[in-house]
Amino acid sequence: SNDYVIRYENRLFQITKTNKDLPKPKNSIILRERLDGTIKLIFNNKELNFIELDKKSLEKISSWSNKRGHFYCAKLGVISIEL
Repeated sequence: SNDYVIRYENRLFQITKTNKDLPKPKNSIILRERLDGTIKLIFNNKELNFIELDKKSLEKISSWSNKRGHFYCAKLGVISIEL
């Protein structure tokens, strides 16, 4: 199953399927963390819509993924910090 989950600094982000262009496994995604702590995910020069998963959501995904296989993790490309 492809749940489009990305792990960064012990935080989990799920890319929503509302995006027109979804990354495939092994595609690079740019993660930008601003000084104010906000996160941006970029793929093909476009910002991706995503949600941050809490523990409860993660448990649901993990239990579902264990039944169906492992969940998708995109390979992170460049991690940049913006001023």
